[in-house]
Amino acid sequence: CLDIQKWLYDGVTVVADRYILSTLCYNCLTIDEMYSVVEMHQYFYIVPDAIFYLDIDPKIAVERMSCRIGNVEIFESVEILSEIRERYRFILNQPKESRLFRFLFGESDRIHIVYQGK
Repeated sequence: CLDIQKWLYDGVTVVADRYILSTLCYNCLTIDEMYSVVEMHQYFYIVPDAIFYLDIDPKIAVERMSCRIGNVEIFESVEILSEIRERYRFILNQPKESRLFRFLFGESDRIHIVYQGK
């Protein structure tokens, strides 16, 4: 996070494929845990200017990952990805006035959700 702060201060545009949202969804099992992580990171977290969320069916994601060369990671099953997807959906559907939403997104209207078409 310190590198990101420095880069932003220097005028660099930063694009990250993982940030606090993925930390919450991949590592927190309950809503209470999400709020605990938010509390721990509140002084270090930088609210992004825009978030792009690609909502892909877990079955399609696992199928795509199976074509990769390398080891399968612990999160790469339909069951686990389905749980993670629900956590993302929970967070993204929070009302704008909620503490969790304000922490993650600030006052931004720039949350872009892209759904996988069939």
